Amino acid sequence: MSPPKLDILFAAENLLPPIGGAEQVSLEWLGALAGRHAVRAVWVADGGSIPAAPDGVELLPVMAPATDGAYWTAKRLRRDAVGRGVEAALGERPADVVVTALHAAPAAVAAARRRKSAAVLALHSYESLCKYAFDAGSDCRPGSRCRRCSRARGLEPAERRELFASRDAHERSLEDADRLIAPSRFAAAACEAWCGRRPVVVPSVAAMAPPLPGSRDGHVLLACARWQPHKGLDLVEPLARELAPRPVVVTAAGLGPGRRRLEALPHVEVRPNAPIQELLAEGRALLMPSQSPEPFGRVAFEALSAGVPALASAVGGLPEYVPAGQLVDDPASVPAWLRALEELEEPGRWEAARRAGIEAARAVVSSPPVELLEAVLLEAAGARVA
Repeated sequence: MSPPKLDILFAAENLLPPIGGAEQVSLEWLGALAGRHAVRAVWVADGGSIPAAPDGVELLPVMAPATDGAYWTAKRLRRDAVGRGVEAALGERPADVVVTALHAAPAAVAAARRRKSAAVLALHSYESLCKYAFDAGSDCRPGSRCRRCSRARGLEPAERRELFASRDAHERSLEDADRLIAPSRFAAAACEAWCGRRPVVVPSVAAMAPPLPGSRDGHVLLACARWQPHKGLDLVEPLARELAPRPVVVTAAGLGPGRRRLEALPHVEVRPNAPIQELLAEGRALLMPSQSPEPFGRVAFEALSAGVPALASAVGGLPEYVPAGQLVDDPASVPAWLRALEELEEPGRWEAARRAGIEAARAVVSSPPVELLEAVLLEAAGARVA
């Protein structure tokens, strides 16, 4: 017997074009759900042509608000724009459940409650808990709710007030959402410690791609949707230098001034960000040098699925599925990464790591994530009706 059909409204600050893993998995989920349910999506369109959406997903973009460049002010204006879009969509046609994530969550959850729709909050990352608290070296004390945070104290007064207002809004959304989902047991435990609610774990994937041929003599890939310090930006250049003469491919987004120095290295190729399967083709290994606890680590999963050994930091949700022999316990150490790669090059180790990675990826999707998500949506909608 097929499950009852839902009317689902998705709401987020970003969706098309996808700028990171959260947008990519959202599109995959929406496309899969659209085969069985009515699916709409509200997000902030920042100009230019809108890429094609998954079949069956009705797009409801809202215009990007004008901002003065101040980060927290801009986030509030964009959050409010999503909230108005959700209100308009629900006024035109009620939804059984509103699914939301990241910075848009407070406005989307509030609009869902006003319109008597269920709300499901996806914790793809830590914005609903705190943007800064999970950075490497953070001095965050959650009990202060940002009031004693050094990052907050460094803001201009108006921006500090915007940050405090944002945190208060997120706290309400964590309390008011009918259901929470998180991509890993680590992220679920972090949420429970933060607000007392334990999310359901739904991995940030829809399915696993078929393995690629791979190559023990291929390139070493350092890939990220956008390089930032907490993603390992400060390690990219020293790692690339020390990996010579191995061929190295580095994704370009976020590299900043270091890009020119990398491009000057004869064994390094800096490539525009592209579909991960293209970047992994003929790859020897992926290095994922995250310096803060990844809620899931989508790039590592994609590499394992492709049969390209993924060497990843032993942080956050990564140890839940990356094989133990491919975890780096000292992620800030360049020598630790080099040792891990050298061990991978020992006879037989690469093939063993390839097989272990494919099996690890299969285990992640053995309970199909979209079915787990669908069960949460049905439960939330049913509970709201009851």
